[in-house]
Amino acid sequence: MRKQSIECWIYNKDLKKFLLLEVKTQDLQFWQPVTGGIEQDETPEEAAIREIWEETGLKINRQSIFELGTQIVPINETLIIEKTLFLTSVVEDEVRISNEHVDWRWEDCQRIHDFLYWENNKSSFKLAVELVGGKL
Repeated sequence: MRKQSIECWIYNKDLKKFLLLEVKTQDLQFWQPVTGGIEQDETPEEAAIREIWEETGLKINRQSIFELGTQIVPINETLIIEKTLFLTSVVEDEVRISNEHVDWRWEDCQRIHDFLYWENNKSSFKLAVELVGGKL
C-alpha cells in the first residue's frame, strides 16, 4: 500500500531558525517538522497549509510555500509513504501545538541534525537549507 503525505519545514526569517515539533509515543520520543496525511480531494499544497495550521496555529498562504520535491519512505513490506516536501517562512514566533505533539522549539540551522531522529527528515532538511540560502 502507498500513502500520500506531506512534510513542511517552517523557517522564521526574524529569528533565522527552523521550527521543530516533538512527538512522544509509547515507544519513541523525537523531533520533526510538520508532517501529515493528504485528505481525499486535497492537493499536497493544500494539505501542507492545513497541517501547518492544525499543528502550529500558523496561517500560511500559497505564495509563501515552496515545494522541495518528493521523498519515498518505505515503512515496512506492505507500506510505503510518498511525501511531498515543502518549505515556508514566517515572521511569527508564537506557536500553538496540537495534541499530537508535546513540545516545540525554534532551532538554529546548525543544530537541527542534533534533534532529528529519522534519516528522511535529515535529508529533507538539507533541501530546505539550500532553498533558505538561495531564496528566502
